[in-house]
Amino acid sequence: MPENFIRENYAINLKGAKILIVDDTSENLNLLRKVLAKEGYELFVANSGEKAIKIATRAVPDLILLDVMMPVMDGFETCRRLKEDPIFKEVPVIFITAKNQTEDMVEAFQAGGVDFINKPFRHEEVLVRVRTHLQTYFLLKQQERLVMMAHQAQKIADQARLAAEAANRAKSIFLAKMSHELRTPLTAILGYTDLLEEEVEDFGYDNILPDLYKIQNAGKSLLAIVSDILDLAKIEADKMEISFTDFEVHKLVSEVTAKILPAITSRNNTLVVDSPKDLGTMYSDHYKLSQILSNLLDNANRFTPSPGTITMTVSRYAIQSSGISANTSSEWLRFCISDTGTGIKPEMIEKIFQAFVQVDDSYTRSHDGAGLGLTICDRLSQTLGGRVYVSSEEGKGAIFCLNLPTRVPENSVVGQVEVAR
Repeated sequence: MPENFIRENYAINLKGAKILIVDDTSENLNLLRKVLAKEGYELFVANSGEKAIKIATRAVPDLILLDVMMPVMDGFETCRRLKEDPIFKEVPVIFITAKNQTEDMVEAFQAGGVDFINKPFRHEEVLVRVRTHLQTYFLLKQQERLVMMAHQAQKIADQARLAAEAANRAKSIFLAKMSHELRTPLTAILGYTDLLEEEVEDFGYDNILPDLYKIQNAGKSLLAIVSDILDLAKIEADKMEISFTDFEVHKLVSEVTAKILPAITSRNNTLVVDSPKDLGTMYSDHYKLSQILSNLLDNANRFTPSPGTITMTVSRYAIQSSGISANTSSEWLRFCISDTGTGIKPEMIEKIFQAFVQVDDSYTRSHDGAGLGLTICDRLSQTLGGRVYVSSEEGKGAIFCLNLPTRVPENSVVGQVEVAR
C-alpha cells in the first residue's frame, strides 16, 4: 500500500489526545504545558502523585508524563499504583528524571513505564517521544477493536451454520461485506506499522519495537482469517472469479514450496518434494491452485510436531474417457501431501471439509486459525474440476491428495467431476 495513501487516509490524528503532566515543580509543569499545547493535545496537570491518581481516574489520559523525584509519593510508586487499575494497564507512562543510572532505568520499566526523558529535557525530544508513544498506543487500541469485531463476525458465522441453505447463503453475503470492512483498515494498520517501525529505528527507540512486532503479528494473523472468511463467502455466493491460463506445473510447485519452506524450517520440520520436471503444462487457475497447495502444506506443517517430515509428490496420469465429461481432459495431475504429524480421528475425517464446522474445538484452537483452510481447499478444488481426498490414522500422520484435470475449457461446468482416488 503506497505511503501517501496510508498517511492521507489512515494516519492517526493525535490532536485532542489527553496527556497528564505530573511534576512537583511549577516551572517544569508550565514549560511542558507550553511545549505540548502547540500540538493540540488536551492537557491535565498535577503537582503530586496523589493528585495525579485522582485526575487520572477522572480524565483517563492517553499518556502520562511523570516526574520521578516528588515528595511523599515518588513517580515510581505513583506509576505502580496506577498500573494496578486495569484501565491504565496499557496507558504509556514516560518518566521525566535527572537520574540516569542503570538501576534507575530498570526500576522505571519495572514500575510500568515505557520510556524516560532525562532532565534537562529538549523540546524536540519531548515532542518526538510523546508522539511516538501516542501513535503506538492508539494503534494497539485500534487492533483491540478490530479483534473484537473479528470475534463478533466469527460468532455470527457459528450461529449461521445452524440455519437452512437459504440462510447460509445470506450469511455468506454478510460475511463478505464484514470481511471487506475489516480487511481495509487491517491492511492500512499493517502498512502504517511498517512506516512507524522505520521511524522508531531512525530515532533509536528500540524498546518500542517489541510492541510494534506484536501489532504486526496479530494483524497478519487476523488478516489471514479475514481473507479466509471472504474467500469462502465468495465461493458460497458463487462470486469467486476463476482465471484460466497455461502454466508449467513443475514451476508452480517450485514457487509454492519455496514460499512455504521458511515456515516449515522455522518449526524444525523437513520438506521433501518429488516433482518431476517433465510434468508438462496445465490449463487452470494458477493463483487458486497455488492457494490450495499452500493451504495443504501449511496445514501439514502446523499439525506436524518437530522434528517431522512433510512430503509433496506430484504425478501426471491418464484415465479412461468413459464416465468423464466430454469437456474435461482425460489427463490428470495428482498432488499428494503427506506428513508425520498427529493424524486425524476417523470421526473427524467425515467433517474436516465442512464449512464452519469445528471438528474438535480444542484441536483447532491449539493450532491457531479459524478452521477454514481445508474447507477452502475442498471448494476451490471442485471449482477447478477436481477434488481433495484425505486418508489418515490417528497418531500416524495424514495424506491429502488433490486430483485436477490438466485442462478444463472455460465454458465448461466445473465442480461436478468425479475423479479416481
